[in-house]
Amino acid sequence: MDLKNKKRPFAPPLPFLLAVIVSGFAASHALAQEPLPIQEIKVAFGGAGSFCQLVLDDGGVVSTAFGGSVLGTYGWELLGYEGRFARLRVWLSVNATRMEYKGREFSERARSGDLSFVKRVKISSLKYLSARGNTVMMEGNFSIFHEEEVLLDPATNMLVDSAGEPWGRFLLWINPARVPFSGSIREVAIVRWLGNETLEWNVSRETLPEPIDVPGLVASRVIQATAEIGFEHPVAGAYISSLDAVYDEGTGAFLGAPAAYADDFLTQKAGVVLLLCVNLGGEGQQRTFGIRAIEVVSQPQVERTSTYLDPWLLRQAALAAIAVIAAICLLLAAGRSMRIG
Repeated sequence: MDLKNKKRPFAPPLPFLLAVIVSGFAASHALAQEPLPIQEIKVAFGGAGSFCQLVLDDGGVVSTAFGGSVLGTYGWELLGYEGRFARLRVWLSVNATRMEYKGREFSERARSGDLSFVKRVKISSLKYLSARGNTVMMEGNFSIFHEEEVLLDPATNMLVDSAGEPWGRFLLWINPARVPFSGSIREVAIVRWLGNETLEWNVSRETLPEPIDVPGLVASRVIQATAEIGFEHPVAGAYISSLDAVYDEGTGAFLGAPAAYADDFLTQKAGVVLLLCVNLGGEGQQRTFGIRAIEVVSQPQVERTSTYLDPWLLRQAALAAIAVIAAICLLLAAGRSMRIG
């Protein structure tokens, strides 16, 4: 065999392969920077015609008198991006006039003047204190405020730490691309519910008889999510059966919850186990969400559409395209080699 005249098997030039790989990773990085369709969401609970309570992880329950002022606000704003993660500022601000604890230990300590069992609430002023039986009742000016920057993976709706490890689910926005156009999907709603329990819910798309009008957004089709929680109120003893939330179908923006709401940020960061708020409405008024979005700021460059593309899926598609190109190159090289041989 004449080795000098034997042709070498075809192989793609190394610079070409490097260019494909580099451009692929650059494209995937750009796709990972696909912005969220929402810049900011502000949620309110309480107000005229409503009764609201926050159940806390230290055993307390804070509330306002029926028909009182707004109990609080909860919301987030987009600060920027770190790789495929979005950096958000999330805050909870609550002003209450009543606080209750039920339990013998709480009552005994309160009678001795020890209120150190109040872990989550700032007591600005205490106007009334009663410790009868096993119930502690306080009236005055109380507040809760917690603000923190967090990282969100928009593809999975998971809150992650600095190493990219998930620690909770974000529920003030959901990715519409994850929800099927027919039927429903069951997925994790809260990673750590009542300690270490994982809570799941069913998510589906629905058409409303009347659109929901929120400042900055009008929604006629929504995404609805429901979880069975079987929660017993620590003070009243009432049984709360479900947790429900409604989102705009196009942007995934949180629109409201009829009565009960919870998420991993509230439970893990702010110490709020459950937010309960029922809006009965005034005479002749329609009943509305107890927990409701009062402002939605959309990104101007992102069109509100139900076909919003998932940045993580786009990144995976780019990587898959790179793999396909590399496989084709290898097959061409193998084919030339066999024909020459």
